[in-house]
Amino acid sequence: MKNDALKYYQIINEIHIAVTNAKTLHDALHNGLEIVVRECNVENVIVWYEDVKGDSVLHPYYWICPFDITSKAHKINEGSVGRVYKNQEAEVYLSYSKGDDECTNDDFNELDIKSMVCVPLSNKYNRLGCVQFINERHSFTDEEADMPYVVFGNDDSN
Repeated sequence: MKNDALKYYQIINEIHIAVTNAKTLHDALHNGLEIVVRECNVENVIVWYEDVKGDSVLHPYYWICPFDITSKAHKINEGSVGRVYKNQEAEVYLSYSKGDDECTNDDFNELDIKSMVCVPLSNKYNRLGCVQFINERHSFTDEEADMPYVVFGNDDSN
């Protein structure tokens, strides 16, 4: 576990440097999430946010996946994305099956999802959205599934 903790801190530091040096929010997300993809054995990552219009719908803000998901959206409490946002509790599916989340199936019907982790994205004042990690070539291990908690400040594993 000590090696995992050291690795987590090193990755967080690398993300911190990338975000600090970014000139735009897009660059910060791109550079930070590229590190997560590279270092954490993640294949697809989507940042969902609640629109400032307050329409109670979560929209994709940024993603790394093989196709455009601009048209996708989730109502609050709908599917994993909506539940994680509403409850501020992660959902982890180390061995994902089609019956686990119909909304994710609809969003990513082009993928053969093996594993999914969805964590809340918030600060101490506001719920901002959530971040969804999806793998199609392999399932996340327990250790790999812990990384999103640590990176996004939601580490309840201790």
